[in-house]
Formats: sequence, structure tokens, C-alpha cells
Amino acid sequence: MPDPKKYRRNPWEVSTAPSVSYRPAVQAPKQATPDVGTVDQIHPDTFEAKVNRYLGNPKGRAFDYAETLAEVNPDGTIGDQPDNVRHALAGTYTAQSVSDLLKYGAGMQHDPVNRAVADIAGFVTANLMGLGHEFKHLPQLVKEEWEDKGIRGIYDALRTTSEDAANNFVGSLLSILPGLAPGDAEEIIVQLSENNLLPDGVSGGSSNLYVKGEDRMRVIGEDYNAQRP
Repeated sequence: MPDPKKYRRNPWEVSTAPSVSYRPAVQAPKQATPDVGTVDQIHPDTFEAKVNRYLGNPKGRAFDYAETLAEVNPDGTIGDQPDNVRHALAGTYTAQSVSDLLKYGAGMQHDPVNRAVADIAGFVTANLMGLGHEFKHLPQLVKEEWEDKGIRGIYDALRTTSEDAANNFVGSLLSILPGLAPGDAEEIIVQLSENNLLPDGVSGGSSNLYVKGEDRMRVIGEDYNAQRP
């Protein structure tokens, strides 16, 4: 019987996924403000933030990974991270964490049926949490988009929310695929993003949130400076 730990990280273990080593020649200084960080870091006492911490911070891990793929501007400053990668990985990490809690916390790892139940529970929970997160922020997004663009803004808000939920679904689906080693889900999601097989998570935005093709300034597992022209 294969060792289940080969394919699933403990929810509190640091991700072993490939990371990017980069050293921009020019880095704009960042101002320390109360609004720097993820939503859960800014508002750590919300129910969503507490659940996220209990599960081993899957949202923060997804944010950190996506940040390593952010575009580097010509002046050396860091641009947008791929939003679709972040939402997909949040789904993957959340589903894996819930599955691992059931397997190794509730002793469900010994029986194939119980392992399948744990994986499905992780998949369902990740999607419910993802939908809850999106609907929680939808009214404010609709308000902001309406004030900015009128009727078109409502469409953009609904489409952006739908795309985020879709990306979360794709990521959570990868969590239940058998035989994936640590780092495989991240690689698959990045490839889907680069090949335009995931929605970019932005409707009507002015930024290109895809990191793809020869314009990529960072490459997974390779040194940043080696990729510069």
C-alpha cells in the first residue's frame, strides 16, 4: 500500500512546492501601512480568518505562491500576481487541509473508502468556503463597480466573482486526483494559467494578470536574473 503521506502534506507543514528565486535590480521601497497583506491579516478576528488559520493558512500560502509569479516591471518594481493562480491554489490547499485533518486527525487514512470520503469532504468544503468568500465580498464589489462604471460595472462584478469561484473549483478538483506529489498541483495550475485555460479573474480590468509566454520575467524553479534579456 502506498504511503498516503507521500501525496498529502500535513496541513500545518510548510509547502514543498517549487519556489522562485528572484533578485530584481531595482526594488521600490514599500510603505508600511495597516492595509498591507491579505484580508485575513488585515482583519484577523473574522470567522473566515479564524477558520483559515485553523486549516494552516491555505489562503496565505496561495497568496505567497502567486506572488512569486508576479510580473516585474521595467523599472524593477513588482506588478500584479496572477489572480487565477491564487484562487485556484486556495481551493487546492483548503481541500487538502480538510482532507488531511480527517485522515490523520480523525484516523481515516487506513481505509480506502474513508480516504475517499475525506478527499470528497475536502473538495466540497473548499468550494463552499470559496463561494462563501466570494458572496461575502460581492455586495461591496458591486457597489464599487456600479459607482465607477454603472450597469457595465455590475456585469464586471458578477463575472469577476464567477471566475474566481470557477478557479477555486478547478484547484479543489486537483486536490482529489490520485497520485499527485507535492508541487504537482501548483505546476498544473500554473500551466493552465499560462495557456489561457483558466479565466483571469478580472472583468473589465486594465491589467493583464496572466504570466505567460516569453514575456514572463520569473520562471518556476529558475533564477530570475538568468531570465532577464
